[in-house]
Amino acid sequence: FRRVLFRSNTLLNTIPNFTSGSKISVGLSAGGTYRVGLIAFGDGVAYTDSSMSELVSATLISTQTLPTPGVENYYPMPTGFRTIFTSISGASSTTVRVYASDGTTLISTNAVFSSNSFLAVGLAPNTTYKVSAQAIGDGIIYANSLESEKTSVTTGSAQTLPTPLFSAQ
Repeated sequence: FRRVLFRSNTLLNTIPNFTSGSKISVGLSAGGTYRVGLIAFGDGVAYTDSSMSELVSATLISTQTLPTPGVENYYPMPTGFRTIFTSISGASSTTVRVYASDGTTLISTNAVFSSNSFLAVGLAPNTTYKVSAQAIGDGIIYANSLESEKTSVTTGSAQTLPTPLFSAQ
C-alpha cells in the first residue's frame, strides 16, 4: 500500500510500502485535522494500482499538562517521614523526590501509584530533607506536571530506651 496524507486539500506526504501497523506520521500538529487515504500497488503486469480509498479524517488531540501537585503535610518519624501530597486527576502516578537539605543532592526518586502519600524510611534522625512531587501523565492525553516546590521536612528524634532495672534476689 501507499499511504497519502492531506491537510485541508494540500498533499503533505506519501509513504510507499505502507503496511498494517506502520506509523501514520510524525511531526503533525496537535489540534490539526488531517485526511488519510490508501492506494493498493499493482505488480505492473497482472494488476494495476487501485484508485485511492475514501479519505478518512482525524483530528489530533492536544496534550494537556497536568497541574503541579503540592506537598500538603508531613509526619516525622525517627528514621523517616510520611508526606501527603495533592492528588491530581488524570495522573497515572506521582513521582516523589527526596533531596538532602541543600535541595540539589537527590537521595531518592519514588513512584507512587495508588495513593496521595509516601513513606520515606532509612533516613537519619533529626535531619532536614527536602521533598517534591510531580504528577506523571500518560503521554497521550496528559503530559507530566512540573516538579513542585521543594518542601523542608525534618525527621524525628531517636528514642532513648529506658535503663533496664537489675534486681538481685
